[in-house]
Formats: sequence, structure tokens, C-alpha cells
Amino acid sequence: MEYVYRSAGMVKGNHSYSIIIDDLKKDANQHLYQWTAMSAKGVWKAEYPNLPTGALVLAHDDKLEKDWAKGTEVAPLNPKKGDPMVLLYSIAESGEGNNLKIEVAKEGKNLNGAQFTNFESAIPSYNRIVLDRNATQANFKILMIPFTYGEELPTISANANKATIFWKDGQKDVLEFKVANNRTSVAVIRGGKVIVASK
Repeated sequence: MEYVYRSAGMVKGNHSYSIIIDDLKKDANQHLYQWTAMSAKGVWKAEYPNLPTGALVLAHDDKLEKDWAKGTEVAPLNPKKGDPMVLLYSIAESGEGNNLKIEVAKEGKNLNGAQFTNFESAIPSYNRIVLDRNATQANFKILMIPFTYGEELPTISANANKATIFWKDGQKDVLEFKVANNRTSVAVIRGGKVIVASK
């Protein structure tokens, strides 16, 4: 690998959230880069209308916990008012692969062209969140915004260098991204002031 960088942190406020930024490049050739995260017990995608491209909503169901270790694909969950949930949102450039999803990864099988034979006996399958990009280098920017079902989601507008998150109660955060020495930094601006910035 030529480089791999991760920056992560939490932004506090009336609506707190987290952001993960990953920059990576293997060499000068095009490759399949995958951003992945294993899901917690009982966590699966939720039925949620009108989500933009690059967004995924996760919820929890106690009944799914017993089968979590072997990976189980089920229908989207139907949460009730007040249930805790999380919105995952991928900030991407136009034309970048931006299909953020949760799936059952089956080790030992051919998954998107990659082989995982070493773990087949120990971990036959598991649930994971995944975002695929075919590129010469990859930059993933993932927002994780907790909320409860029935609460209105924020409006998010974004491009490669800037994202704006706005909640109707007035919190408005502007995230500005800059790349230096192959690593992406972010500054979060609220009320005209930088409240947090990565180094």
C-alpha cells in the first residue's frame, strides 16, 4: 500500500454525530476498495422512505440477536415511534460508487471478485455494512447520525469538498474538507465559528 489514513471523531451539539474519513491507495492501478464495518447484534437495515443516494438507516431488533453470529439476511425492520436508530451517510463526488448497504458476507465465497478462503471454517458468514468503490485511490467520508424513529432527519447537501447538515430546530453544521499529503482533514463550522477540526 502507498498509504492508508483514518481520521475519526465526534461532533457534539443538540444533535451530536460522528464522522469517519478514510484515505487509501494501493498503487497506480484501479482496484476494488471496500469500506466495511461489522454490525452489532440485532442490527439490520430499517424500512425508511425517501432516503437519498449514499444513505442507510439501521435499527435494532432483539429477535435477531440469537442468529447474529452466523449472519442472517431478513426483510427491512419496521421500527416504532421512539426506537433508537442511526443514519449512515456517505459523502461522495459525482460519479463515485455510493451504494452504502448492509449485507451478509459469506466467507470462502467469491464476493465482488475477492476471495476469503482463510476464514471459512472459523467465520462462515456475518453481517456487515459495505461501500464499494472501483478506483485508483479511495476516499471514504461516512457520517453517523443517531436519531429516534419519528424524529425528522436533517437535510444534508454535499459534494467532495463540503457538506452542510441542517436540522429544523436551527443547528446547522458546515463541514469543509481539504486534502494535504494524501490525507483528508475536516473543519466543522457552526454559527460562523470552527468548533472542531481534525489535524
